Amino acid sequence: MRCLVLFGLLLSALPAYAGPKDQVRAFFDDFVALRNAFDPSVADLYLPEAKMISLRDGRDLIEIPFAEYRESFLLSLPVSKAIGDVSRFENVAVKLHGQGFRITATRYAAVKCATDPKYHLDVVRVGREWRITEEYIEAITLTRCQPSAELGKALETARSQVADRLPIQVDDETRLEAIELSGANLILRYWLPKVSPNTVDYRQFFGYLRQNGLRSICKQTPQMRALTERGATVRLSYTDAKRRPLVNVDVSPGTCAYFDTLEARKPAG
Repeated sequence: MRCLVLFGLLLSALPAYAGPKDQVRAFFDDFVALRNAFDPSVADLYLPEAKMISLRDGRDLIEIPFAEYRESFLLSLPVSKAIGDVSRFENVAVKLHGQGFRITATRYAAVKCATDPKYHLDVVRVGREWRITEEYIEAITLTRCQPSAELGKALETARSQVADRLPIQVDDETRLEAIELSGANLILRYWLPKVSPNTVDYRQFFGYLRQNGLRSICKQTPQMRALTERGATVRLSYTDAKRRPLVNVDVSPGTCAYFDTLEARKPAG
């Protein structure tokens, strides 16, 4: 009897065994802590072939292997830190998935005041460590954050100054026809009367519009850039000759700082 009591005491003194699900949950907690601390070592938690999947505004699906995304991710960390781009996770669950586990959660993005209920992170064991094989995020481009009274006033001033001059012929091929204010989003609507599938390659043209749009806001219009640095999102929305949507160029808090970083890395000349 005394031996049984002693054996029971020895068992109770042993640390509780952490099963795989507990280990995965601990891994996820560490991952979130590193991500929200903007620690570059978080990149080492992804396998090079890990799928980075993002659904933007419920329609634009982007998938890229982490090996191709890693440099951009690391360059963006200082910018993300400067604007407080942290995520909060609730309703976290861990379940078996393929050769490893899937972590599901509701993600709240502070910088956009947006909730993503379909977030997931897939992990597998590599040796004695857990590593990420897939991350899925649903995101929005226009912010849902409400502007402060001061920012709201600045946005209305910018809107009215442009609205009083509409329409504005920017150049031979571009006309600014409308400007709208929605919360902390300032939306400028452009018409390109000479652009059609017969005149340009839309895929190449999208890249051209994006670069020109970013340069316009970040380099050529200090007032607009200042609004984004105070928490606003400025959208340049383009339509073609038949007024069909072409592309939206969204400049959010941190976009211009990241654009500056990329520009500085370009070879001189």
